[in-house]
Amino acid sequence: MSVRLPTAMAVGVAIRAAAGPVAVCDWGPLYYRAPLRASGVVERAAGPLWERRISDESQFLALRPLYAREASASNRVEGDLVWPLGEFSALAPERGWRFVTAWYRCFDTTAERPRWRLWVLPLYIQGRSAAGRDYAGLIPIGGRIEEFFGLDECTFVLWPLWSKQRDNHLTTTSWCFPLWSRTVGPSEHRLRIFPFYGIAKRYGQYEKQFVMWPIWTWARYDYPASHGTGWILFPIGGRLDLSDQTSHLILPPFIRISRGQDVDHVAAPWPFIRVQTGRRSHLHVWPIYGQTKDPAVDRTYVLWPLIWRLRVVRSDEVTRSWYVVPFLHWRTTVPRDGSAAPTRRHGRVWPLVSWEREGDELHGRVPQLWPTWNLAPVERSWTPLWTLFEWRRGPDGLEWELLWGLARHRRDGTVQHTSMFPFWETTTSPGGDSASWTMLKGLIGVRREADRRRLRLLYVLDIPLGEPSPSSFTNQTISSRR
Repeated sequence: MSVRLPTAMAVGVAIRAAAGPVAVCDWGPLYYRAPLRASGVVERAAGPLWERRISDESQFLALRPLYAREASASNRVEGDLVWPLGEFSALAPERGWRFVTAWYRCFDTTAERPRWRLWVLPLYIQGRSAAGRDYAGLIPIGGRIEEFFGLDECTFVLWPLWSKQRDNHLTTTSWCFPLWSRTVGPSEHRLRIFPFYGIAKRYGQYEKQFVMWPIWTWARYDYPASHGTGWILFPIGGRLDLSDQTSHLILPPFIRISRGQDVDHVAAPWPFIRVQTGRRSHLHVWPIYGQTKDPAVDRTYVLWPLIWRLRVVRSDEVTRSWYVVPFLHWRTTVPRDGSAAPTRRHGRVWPLVSWEREGDELHGRVPQLWPTWNLAPVERSWTPLWTLFEWRRGPDGLEWELLWGLARHRRDGTVQHTSMFPFWETTTSPGGDSASWTMLKGLIGVRREADRRRLRLLYVLDIPLGEPSPSSFTNQTISSRR
């Protein structure tokens, strides 16, 4: 796959380039074909239902909303099957798919015995681990599975009756989960008889216990930078005394007062009033107002969860976002030093319109029924179905389309084309060497190429209009002799 896909794309583009520019064929929502950049082509049929795009950068095919597939020259393949029911992807040497709650992934399609997994949740799991061991399990009957939700290995019989899990150097045996379990390992020991008693020790780091959970819990911490003890008597109170912080709890979890080296925190009562100062600060009067600040993220809400403001600082840029959920979304990205205008802008007034601008490229849609930021599967399979008007503008030109091609205009480096199907259509080449107009798809029209004009009448008649000028005839004769 790592060779075939780019090779096929390169060959296809080369053949189309050798054949010359693609001619515009516009039958409104029924069928449309036009050049795409220098050597590509875009085709649509049956309104937004069928689409194919081919260029030197990617290939795209869709039969919406049943199927969509996009392949790039970098060997990445992504696609959808009646999304969100199914999807598939490939990036050599990996390949995988999902349909409803069934997941499959092969991690190396070139290997003789590759690592792979098949999950049909919540019933069946099968695969081959990175160590080359085959495994399978029928839930809840029994089996042995590996690399499952962070566990290295899990063996079970009539789960939750009995199971044995291995995670790194720890082995946990459970009976009637979560009532009884025991974990042993070189650095850790845990025992749980839920809810009566439990103990967990990680040697040199901590020891935790509970009795009649959640009534009594106790802990001792032995970290070099943070050591001490803590306890909670639920629901009366609790205390934490560490070398770097102290906490007092009253009616936990509703009232908590903490003082530490890095932060001071007060919750009274949680979750309505929360105040924190220090390295990471926040103030919350939930759900009326809240603000959280740290060096990279500044997040504010009003009338949670309706109104949000977010500022994210990255190494080279700053992104600011505003939300009035679900109706208004706005996002801008600027260089971190503030030396230039925004590099990206995104806006959305749901469900009316969305637009995005990146550099000199502008793209918009009316209406926009997807309430959050653009999601690739939605863009491939669903967005064109509900888009009634779409426009694009960039350094190369302008393009807009109404009602899936009932009316459209396109102006770029390859063609200038305007139509209102089936009444009127005009097409002009970039240099103006050729042009044409037609009414009712051929009832009457004129086509001009260089100095020659031809009249099309009643769909079948093709009548020359005038003769080429002598100078044009002479130039053609000299050119043919050469």
